[in-house]
Amino acid sequence: MQLFTTRLDSTESTALPLPSANLAAVSSKGVLAIVLPREPSPLVAEVSLAGGAPRELVDGTWLSLPFAPGVADWAPGEGGLAVMRNWQLEFPVGKVLLPGRAGDGIGGSVRFSPDGKRIAFVGGQVGRRVVGVTDLDGHQTILRTGLDNATSVAWHPRTGEIWFSGREQDTRFGVVELRAITLAGKERVVARAPTILVVEDIAPDGTVLVRSDDWPTTMACRPSGSAHEVNLSWQDFSNGMDLSDDGRDLLFTESGAAVGANGAVYLRKTDGSGPAVRLGDGKFVGGMSRDGKWVVRVSPDRLVLLPVGPGGARTLQDEGLEYIRASWFPDGRRLLVEARERGKLSRLFVRDVAQGPPRPFTGEGFEFPILAPDGTIVVARDRSRHAFLVRVDGGAPQPVPGLGAGDVVLRFDASGKSLFVYRQGVPLRIERLDIATGARNLWKEIALSDPTGVDRFVSVQMTPDGSSYCYTVLRTLSRLYAVEGLR
Repeated sequence: MQLFTTRLDSTESTALPLPSANLAAVSSKGVLAIVLPREPSPLVAEVSLAGGAPRELVDGTWLSLPFAPGVADWAPGEGGLAVMRNWQLEFPVGKVLLPGRAGDGIGGSVRFSPDGKRIAFVGGQVGRRVVGVTDLDGHQTILRTGLDNATSVAWHPRTGEIWFSGREQDTRFGVVELRAITLAGKERVVARAPTILVVEDIAPDGTVLVRSDDWPTTMACRPSGSAHEVNLSWQDFSNGMDLSDDGRDLLFTESGAAVGANGAVYLRKTDGSGPAVRLGDGKFVGGMSRDGKWVVRVSPDRLVLLPVGPGGARTLQDEGLEYIRASWFPDGRRLLVEARERGKLSRLFVRDVAQGPPRPFTGEGFEFPILAPDGTIVVARDRSRHAFLVRVDGGAPQPVPGLGAGDVVLRFDASGKSLFVYRQGVPLRIERLDIATGARNLWKEIALSDPTGVDRFVSVQMTPDGSSYCYTVLRTLSRLYAVEGLR
């Protein structure tokens, strides 16, 4: 990623000496707030347009680059910097203006009003976004709910409206639209296009800086016994979710323009033979049962068991629980569930498919569980990103040596004594980590034949013996426009 400067009345641009940086905001004094990619979380820094090295300001920033172009913003004049950090809004840096929690706080974009008295923001949970506004004392008003996706906000200096890029829940029109909403909640569609319209800024004369984005994914697998990868991308936003133990079947979802906000769940052969089989609606899937007969789909208010073959779906609901993740135990009779009780942090549960209620086996704050092959222990992280081994039948969590905050755990190996882990990067290096000693050895390096526009690896799956793997990469392909006449 490279930053450039350009005039709106010119097609010429000048590269800035800031490799691997992303722009968050520009102050009235010509100071850039930029995002530097660091592990385990990005940093926000400042640097002058006149040049010089960046000065680090904020760490621990939540950021998904294509979906959060406004992670920070400068207040008008000399007012300082507002920033999203750990799902909270801070202004000035270090003072929490709006609190939040992981997955349910400020997590999209923040922008000051032209007079500097208010801040517009995107927040809420993934798949249930909101657009709101707060004053500088932390008194907030939610203007818009019910958004499957919302990516950015900007204030119109003439109308006082907040313009945002978003997509409705349950819509079959799959792309993100450009919308406007008043502080009284009156909303309208400004523009709709076949591509994703992301509002970046609005000039005093009403000229709108807009990105026209395409966020395609590439989903590929290397089947067992094959020397080559097979491109299994189905529509425009395929995302691998689970790989059968024999490496023959890939479970994946679609959630882009082709299927709309509800998404769809598919199963496909990893050798590419035959078309994908649609199992039902959904964007978040926990995985397949060991016998390959069932798939668990995760929604905040329910778990839905989708049959792979003949039969009807089954719904599981537990009062007072908000579901986040779910996967199958080896016996096919129980589910490992990450969920939140109302007003509390996430924790881990065992949920018998035939009967409830779920049984918690961790305290609050544990997330991202990975189950061992025998179903007796999980690897999970606490709020500080520290990794622990936790026994399903109880007992004190034990730290995992050698596992860092920036490591993504793929799965246990077949023996249950090692973990397959990786860190984001291109090429992707997958290592085998010994649970007892923390020793690491390179298992596989996945290089991309076409890295154009690649933002990150969205997901990676592999078989217990490592003989087969699949991955999904997200590409961010953008064009920037200065648009006149939008009203």
